[in-house]
Amino acid sequence: MASKYDKAREEITASIERVRALLAEGKTPEADTLSDETESLITTLPKREQKAWTLDLERVFTNRREPAPQTTDVDRVHEGTTTLSSEDWRSASPDVEEIAHATARAMAEGVRSHVSASEASWKLAEGMLKLRLRVLNQKDVPDFLVRDPRTRKAVSDVYEEAGRPFVVAEGKHPDYDSREALKSVIKAVQNRMSDVMVTYIRGLDNDPEEYATRFPMVQEKYPEATPSEAVWMYYETVGQALPRKGTLERRREAYEAAVAEGRDPDAPREKALEAGTPDERVTAGIKRMRADVKSLVPEDVASASDEVKEEVVKALNEIAKQIREIVPKAL
Repeated sequence: MASKYDKAREEITASIERVRALLAEGKTPEADTLSDETESLITTLPKREQKAWTLDLERVFTNRREPAPQTTDVDRVHEGTTTLSSEDWRSASPDVEEIAHATARAMAEGVRSHVSASEASWKLAEGMLKLRLRVLNQKDVPDFLVRDPRTRKAVSDVYEEAGRPFVVAEGKHPDYDSREALKSVIKAVQNRMSDVMVTYIRGLDNDPEEYATRFPMVQEKYPEATPSEAVWMYYETVGQALPRKGTLERRREAYEAAVAEGRDPDAPREKALEAGTPDERVTAGIKRMRADVKSLVPEDVASASDEVKEEVVKALNEIAKQIREIVPKAL
């Protein structure tokens, strides 16, 4: 349900962007005038939001950046004249920095407006995907799986920038509630990445211009294949296999399979495996195991936080131990 403050938030966001543009053009008096008008508009919002919006506006003046150069380091890398530093993601494309800023602002807005993670996550994941598409990794292809240090730094910078409006005065960390909300949004974005990625790849079949722009090397190698199939095949050949189905799609299929088999899709695993003969329980266990393995997508793991990756390693070690105990009994 739309909030009565949504229109004001949209106007403030647009005004802040206009102030940023005016400053970049050297039109400081006009920027000051618009800033005063924006401050008045901010006072119409709930008090709990006003400080964060005001800080956003102030940072436009204190954190000015020079416009991104039109001739990028990526062009010169392809000509063999230079090497990018591991953190120089801003040089990957003329528009990559603005994409990062826009995604960070949208993420902060999701937290500020108390928008649920599910509502915001798809658009935010699309923003993160745009970042990945604009950085070429060591295989000279768009960095879908965040293998390049520059992409990892770009993602980290977006998360950091998204949290800045909520930093407590003179501190380095957001207030607790905003921090938890931001963590929730970030997790939701990570959960949506495979779905957004698959949707984008499939969409290449209907967007020949995007395909030709982003994947000329793929088009050259697989001229007869459809764009989506060509991208999937190419990434497999360079050891960076991409998902063919998103998380939501896999979950939907698992649900429909359970219904078709007459199983309760919401039944806890333990209860589902209790009934029946040993053969039935083992067969059911094998099906569950295969479904669980498929649900753990490598690119999702690559994009996860360090804490989650530690949990993955711990879980896989436990599974490996169980497998070592089971195998001798099956032989």
